[in-house]
Amino acid sequence: MERIRVVSHAEWASAQAKCMSAAGFPQAKAMPDGSLTSGQVPKEQAEPYALAEYSCGVEYPMDAKYKTDFNESQLKWLYRYYTGELTTCMEKHDVSVGNAPSEQKFIDSDGAWSPYQSVDLPQQDYYDLVTDCPEIPDSIYG
Repeated sequence: MERIRVVSHAEWASAQAKCMSAAGFPQAKAMPDGSLTSGQVPKEQAEPYALAEYSCGVEYPMDAKYKTDFNESQLKWLYRYYTGELTTCMEKHDVSVGNAPSEQKFIDSDGAWSPYQSVDLPQQDYYDLVTDCPEIPDSIYG
């Protein structure tokens, strides 16, 4: 197996789901929050599933820039996004956002706070929210 192409954070789940489906696991689905779900994999399929999952990860790896810690400039940008645009978007969906830490505390914690920390919604409502109000937009990566 060889790398076919490097994918962005936004396209990772759909690339993995398509690859897994082609490998015989159509139950693998890309979720609106960027995760991948596979439902129940029968015990006798666990090893082939793990091999397909590994192979798809090799063939369609996520670009390394999405796996590195944010630098201070990105954290400042993310803080402004969280306390501005994202908070406004979430409030339009009638989701209350807890109090943000100071910008310096946010930076010192490497961005540990998120307006999503206290969100408790039914799954479909959560997916609608993250679709309209992305927690980390791709634009932060440049």
